[in-house]
Amino acid sequence: MKPVILSALLVMLAVNRVSIKVDRTVLFAGNGITITCTVPRHPDNRMVAAVLVGYTSSEHQLDGEASPITHRFPFKSVSCDTIEARCELHDKFGGTAIQNQSLEIQGCEP
Repeated sequence: MKPVILSALLVMLAVNRVSIKVDRTVLFAGNGITITCTVPRHPDNRMVAAVLVGYTSSEHQLDGEASPITHRFPFKSVSCDTIEARCELHDKFGGTAIQNQSLEIQGCEP
């Protein structure tokens, strides 16, 4: 019975996975950045968001199993207040999976 429960748990965890890739992690304030969020196709997935923590965000609605796997979010400029990039995957049950990437913003006043 335990292997069945473990298998079910692993399947549930796989559904709520999200990965992040940014085109660069070190940039000057005011420069643009692209965040790519990768999510599995699953009927429970509802929305993916890219967040520049402390600054702005953007989101794409998902159509479950008919959704693309890769979602690109270009941002024209990054503020000195930005501390990290984040991808968030939201499901129909209110669950959220998050993956973060630290950023180094240069050219800011101390």
